Amino acid sequence: MRSIVLWTLLAVMLPVSLAAKDTGIAVDPLSSLDGLISNHINDLYIDSLGVMWVAGQGGLSRFDGYEFMNFSTGVCSEDITSNNIKKIYPAFDNEIWILTEKGEIAFFNTVDFSPVAKRKDSVKDLKINSVAFSGKERVFLGTTSGLYECSYDLGNIRKIHYRDRIDGKNDNAVRAVYVDSDENIWIGTWADGIYIIPSGYDDVIRLSFPRVRSIKVNGFMERTNKMYIMTWGQGLVELPTPIDKDNIGARYVKSAEHDWDIIFSACCDRSGNIWLGTAKGIRILKSDGREVLYSRFYRDGDLYNINEVFGMTMDSSGTVWITLSNNGIGAADIRTDYFSYDNLSSACINSNYVDAVFLDKSTGYLWLGVRGVGLVVYDYIHARDVSHEYGKYVESINRRANSIR
Repeated sequence: MRSIVLWTLLAVMLPVSLAAKDTGIAVDPLSSLDGLISNHINDLYIDSLGVMWVAGQGGLSRFDGYEFMNFSTGVCSEDITSNNIKKIYPAFDNEIWILTEKGEIAFFNTVDFSPVAKRKDSVKDLKINSVAFSGKERVFLGTTSGLYECSYDLGNIRKIHYRDRIDGKNDNAVRAVYVDSDENIWIGTWADGIYIIPSGYDDVIRLSFPRVRSIKVNGFMERTNKMYIMTWGQGLVELPTPIDKDNIGARYVKSAEHDWDIIFSACCDRSGNIWLGTAKGIRILKSDGREVLYSRFYRDGDLYNINEVFGMTMDSSGTVWITLSNNGIGAADIRTDYFSYDNLSSACINSNYVDAVFLDKSTGYLWLGVRGVGLVVYDYIHARDVSHEYGKYVESINRRANSIR
């Protein structure tokens, strides 16, 4: 058991403006008028049959390309009291686990659309913030009262006392939990920093930094030989992997301005550059050690402010797609630093606030949950809206699946 102090790295920042174009995409979204359970979407997931599952503020929707099947309180699970579903976790045996705003959890079979029975009594008193799987054998639950481990059916639940193994204090609320490819457990708290339980449970490592009183963790991103930890207002933490308990080798990348250190999303491009979606724009940590900030770009001769970047993902061509606060979607060509801006425009669109994004590389489709509007399916290869054409693709998947049988 140990507490390791790491020194802060203040990055060199190069402000940049990008050339850009505003294309304006005409879209016909899928909304509650088409059967979607809610026009406010929190999360998206596509299963192995190409069916989209939508977590909304009114419940769960299943979309097969033609019609919606909706599930709400009492249908998803009799134990669920909230219809505001925040997160969908792909699990095993054709299951998805859904997490509500109240920290409740339910389990769904994506093939026969039925609730899955598990030992829910073991978690009924927990408010769950995050779920992580270690194969099908172990499940870790980050809750407001600490970290718990259980079996896949929620049996054999036990609390993992990680902090009191260091200083004897009570565990704080766990905001995010992640199990990496080496079976190390990463624990991100609300305000107490970052903990690592190495594979085998033989030790606990606490990461702490000079002049940093608390760290609120937003999430984790694992890449080959690296782990990146996104925080709220405290920048990015980077660690080499596999973990060497005697030489952690972490660096703490913090900017000179607070909004750049509120990190909502991240991705890594083919050149090894790290893209960060922040409260002020895009931060790129170049593989050569430089840092580039994209807070504004030129559009039609006017200086335009990107604002908050909530979602970020990269397609098969290497283009980085971002979702902008109330400004639609954007695409950045990493080879030319050319940024194209796509404003969602239609007579029935009154918002460009994209809350959820899912990139399906097999189809070349970008799924967008637009606040108060509904679901938009965008063919990014041909730059067109295909929201009402998706059923043809699902049919083709089912034909292939039936031919294999």
